[in-house]
Amino acid sequence: MSVSGFSEFLASLWDRCSTYESARRYRPPWPPYLVALAREVKAQFIDERSQLTQQKYESKREWILKDHNIWNFVRPTFHSFSPPFRGLTVNSVIMKNPKDIVDTLANHYERHFAEPTPDMNNVIQQKYISIYDKIALLPNIPLDPIPINEVIKEIKCIAFREARDVGTTFINRHRVADKVHRSVQFVTDWWEKPYDQCFADYSNADRKLKLSPASQDIIFKASSRQRKSCSVVAKKIAEKPKEYVTRRTINNYRHREGLKPFHVIPKPPKSETHISDRLWLCDWLKDWTEEDFLHLAPSDEFYVWVVRRPNYQNDRIWAKSVDDIEEDERYREMIKNQPCIGVFVIFIAKRLHWVIKDKGESWTGQYFRDIILTEHVFPFLKNEENVIDPDEVTFIHDKASCTRAYKTQHLLQDNDVKFWGNDIRPGNSPDLNVPEHIGTVIKDEVEKKMLSEPGHSRYLEETLKMHILDVLKNMETDTDLFKTLLCSYTSRLRA
Repeated sequence: MSVSGFSEFLASLWDRCSTYESARRYRPPWPPYLVALAREVKAQFIDERSQLTQQKYESKREWILKDHNIWNFVRPTFHSFSPPFRGLTVNSVIMKNPKDIVDTLANHYERHFAEPTPDMNNVIQQKYISIYDKIALLPNIPLDPIPINEVIKEIKCIAFREARDVGTTFINRHRVADKVHRSVQFVTDWWEKPYDQCFADYSNADRKLKLSPASQDIIFKASSRQRKSCSVVAKKIAEKPKEYVTRRTINNYRHREGLKPFHVIPKPPKSETHISDRLWLCDWLKDWTEEDFLHLAPSDEFYVWVVRRPNYQNDRIWAKSVDDIEEDERYREMIKNQPCIGVFVIFIAKRLHWVIKDKGESWTGQYFRDIILTEHVFPFLKNEENVIDPDEVTFIHDKASCTRAYKTQHLLQDNDVKFWGNDIRPGNSPDLNVPEHIGTVIKDEVEKKMLSEPGHSRYLEETLKMHILDVLKNMETDTDLFKTLLCSYTSRLRA
């Protein structure tokens, strides 16, 4: 066996035979009394050192307060300062002279921010340079804030026009009107006009603080006429007298002159199909007697407003009073953000029944079936105290979307209620709908009561609801009115 092998054998044997025991019991280097004495001395040393430090601090403080020698304890501190940069490298050469560095940087940024030199041989650059020159000649007119939707709309208009000029076939008036959210007539009016004619020319206009007599004359001529909103009048003033006026200025001037916005109540159109449906209904009811009409139960749903609901802005007519408007139509003064309450009414010869629509609900088919029909109409029509004959009563709806639904028609059939189907009563016929007159009476009476209210309470929703309930309760048993309206079907059909 070699020496190295024998050494490895001894090491293995030592590891195999060695045992390790815990050294919990050992003899401390110091006796216990010396350890206790050392701890006591250490604590005494710490106390004496603290007292000495406190005495030094107090004596120094007294000396400072006595002679104001605080500056003897202030030690000035200096920090090394390095410049922002030690040089400027130009063409592999480091420049350290401050004057040369400043001149070099000034020349660089002067060339960087200088006006670019256009390429006059480029046709596109020539075109936009001429446009820029025209814009530079415009006066310094403050611009109204433009919403992002208007910007997107103008970009779409330009994109469609360029695509059309290239020869794209799918670009037509209807597509453009749908994309820019305008009418087809608007697109037709501006279809062949270039860009510069699609906007008002303010190049020769200067901002003025007061309206000129010519502008005032244009505003007065635009009164009592439709399609003469403040924006339209402002554009016309900018085109004719070369005067810049904002729509806000025109709006303030109209209010100052006592002009008020009114809106038009449109009349329903009558197409050939509509006329034929009305003639068929007249022929179908020509043999009915007044007793037959007394079994009808017409219904209608409508909204009652504090003042009649306003229409779109272009339908407004500015005038001092209704008498100044030439058209023989009905107009009402407008109130901003006025409340309204939905009402459903149904009446027969003996009684009127109504339902105030819950706040936040809409006249949907589900609401009409679950609330109006199931909870109110069916119990009302099957009560012998309300109708002349429950087996002969016929429910008539106003052919609204919630009543024309097939689920509504099936619900009426399942509850054995006679009714006029969608193929009997023609749509868009308010003159043949008797509850329209009831609604008009209710609205007029409520409006009279609202006008009698003083101050701000005239426009409160609580006041409106109170007067609606009052009018409906007073009209609940007006049998003379109900019979007169039901028997008027004969004269309505003859008309």
